Amino acid sequence: MISVLFVLTNSALNRGMNTGLENLCWGLAERGVRVHVLAGGVKPEHHEYSLPDTVSYHFTGQSGANPASFLPVFEEIAREHPIETVVGWIINTALLASSPAAKDIRFIANLGQMPPRSLLLRFLKQALLGRMKISEAYRLIAAIRKYPSIVDTVVSISDSVKSASVPRYRLLPDSCKVISRGTDTEIFSFSLRNEKWDTPVEISFAGNVTYGKGVEDLAQALCLVRTPVLLRLCGRAEDEYIEQLKVVLSETPHEIEHMGPVGQHELAGFYRQCDIFAFPSHSEGLGKVLIEAMSCGCPVVCSDIPPFKEVIENGLNGLMVPVRSPQALADAIEKFIRDGALRQKCSLNARKTIEERFSKKLEIDQWMKILSIKPDLKT
Repeated sequence: MISVLFVLTNSALNRGMNTGLENLCWGLAERGVRVHVLAGGVKPEHHEYSLPDTVSYHFTGQSGANPASFLPVFEEIAREHPIETVVGWIINTALLASSPAAKDIRFIANLGQMPPRSLLLRFLKQALLGRMKISEAYRLIAAIRKYPSIVDTVVSISDSVKSASVPRYRLLPDSCKVISRGTDTEIFSFSLRNEKWDTPVEISFAGNVTYGKGVEDLAQALCLVRTPVLLRLCGRAEDEYIEQLKVVLSETPHEIEHMGPVGQHELAGFYRQCDIFAFPSHSEGLGKVLIEAMSCGCPVVCSDIPPFKEVIENGLNGLMVPVRSPQALADAIEKFIRDGALRQKCSLNARKTIEERFSKKLEIDQWMKILSIKPDLKT
């Protein structure tokens, strides 16, 4: 049995909504891979996920914002379990690869998000916030610079992330493969939208409810939409921020419901229930929630950032708008509200796109091929 350790900054077990990498963990376990998950934070007393028997979780007890916190727990796991491969974000795994405990362990870098503009500034900021020591920051940077000579394979979730990461991490382009995140098309099952809608129109958003996800752009866009809308926000948010959004919409016919973090099955229900899924994010690696919503047949409106252009063909399987453009976002929402034929076309083509290119089965198949390869390990 293949034994793999995944390293996550945070886990779905203690943050509510699941990550794309965690979906991959569970999917591989269902195929017979022995999976260990090393995550920041503490083990929750309760969670709503049903995990495969071949998945084990290990928590650092500290914030995952400091990758150095993973090292002692990794060394303990490596002593007690026959780990063959470690998979994780370069920032989270580079220090582990430099440990003596990593001897004879294969490392696969997972590029699941856009790289930081400056590693030095990223870690110095963490140090200034008291989340790590200055010495740890410089040690991490040194490990990341050494990592390309250690890593066996690099897997990016999109061409856009690959293009941005290769120069930032000094990777060899030929060592980087692209495997898109896949969604479970059975959990996120298809639901065809009605040609005629009642009001209010239900618009859903999923993800961290923050400025960077374009949530304020969405609120400002709704101020320009006349048809009454119920905006359902699924994801973690500060109460104060939700109140600010309500103030923005206070003189409109629209309402906001904040659902908080939700599990996969509940989220899938919201996707199938809503009339439009809006995701005007400013930056993404690929957009897990975007492909989940498309799998459910949602007419989607999203920003025209490069990763989304790898998924959306404007006017065919969704509508794209310029980043930080409330007026264009409002126009796209109004277009879906007025044009039932466009909604039906985008709904059907969205599901087709996911089945052909972004299914969980396709992602797992490609990862199984990579994990089954056993090259000569570096000493």
